[in-house]
Amino acid sequence: MNLIAQEFQPIAAIATTPTAVKLLQPICQTLGATLWIPESCQKTANLPPNTQVYTDSLKNHLTNIWQNYCAIVFCLASGAVAITKPLLKKS
Repeated sequence: MNLIAQEFQPIAAIATTPTAVKLLQPICQTLGATLWIPESCQKTANLPPNTQVYTDSLKNHLTNIWQNYCAIVFCLASGAVAITKPLLKKS
């Protein structure tokens, strides 16, 4: 793991589709990030060992984990990331 990645640990990665899961897998393996996926993606092949499933809405899930990570990587529709705006105001 490189020095920059170490500086931002712990890192979470958020995927909302099987395609997003596949795109984030190498990042999670390289950076040691926790991959968070919805229940609908549980059957995606080759999930990294550090994969966690969230069962609530993405908005509620982010509210719950926001303070636990130094960095969050999103692989989802850009409009969906707008749900982080209220969280950014709290920081």
